[in-house]
Amino acid sequence: MGWWKSGDDLLGDGPADLCDEGLEKMVSSQGKPNWQQFLDALDAALARPFRLRAAFRDESTDLRSDPGHASANLTAALSTIVLDIAAEYAEHREREPTLTEILGTFRFCLGPRPEKAIGSAGPTPKLRELYPERDEIT
Repeated sequence: MGWWKSGDDLLGDGPADLCDEGLEKMVSSQGKPNWQQFLDALDAALARPFRLRAAFRDESTDLRSDPGHASANLTAALSTIVLDIAAEYAEHREREPTLTEILGTFRFCLGPRPEKAIGSAGPTPKLRELYPERDEIT
């Protein structure tokens, strides 16, 4: 299993594999959410005191999460993925992942082929960045 630097973060094959597996389970049990539904549920799963933002390569509009609109089932599925990612960091890096490492893992998994887990009426916009709204992140 490999690990690599992405800016200040450390991402890994193990967390990415677990994220991919979790997203596959999510889709098979619930179908594909759109980007807004995914972002809302991920925000709720992380339970942080700020919103998440998503920026896209082909879109001029960024999305802002609203965890109050999150589906409970989707939030539970994404919570499981987040916990799996955290367990992989604990086992192999002996620490918890940072928020940006968790978001970076989702970005890595969804960036090249978002349509594997995200639904859209037209072509699925490709994720450029997934980030918290506030500057102080840990």
